[in-house]
Amino acid sequence: MELKAFIGKKERRTMKCQRCGHPMKFGEEKCRKCGTKIKKTEEYLKMEEERAKNAKKDQIAMVVSGAILMFVLVFGMYMLFVK
Repeated sequence: MELKAFIGKKERRTMKCQRCGHPMKFGEEKCRKCGTKIKKTEEYLKMEEERAKNAKKDQIAMVVSGAILMFVLVFGMYMLFVK
């Protein structure tokens, strides 16, 4: 039997099983307590798209910060050896 996942009122990212009310992590396919399969709703699909966008932004931020850090380290090493 498949039940819809609904979003808890406390946090937008918290999901609860409709059958037993056990909290679930985002992305889980089944409830750990009762084993009920989750049917993906429109809200769930929107949340997945939003997470994908945020993950891409986070990935870009990590690459940029890594490049800046490498530049600072290379510049520091250059200044250390030039003196």
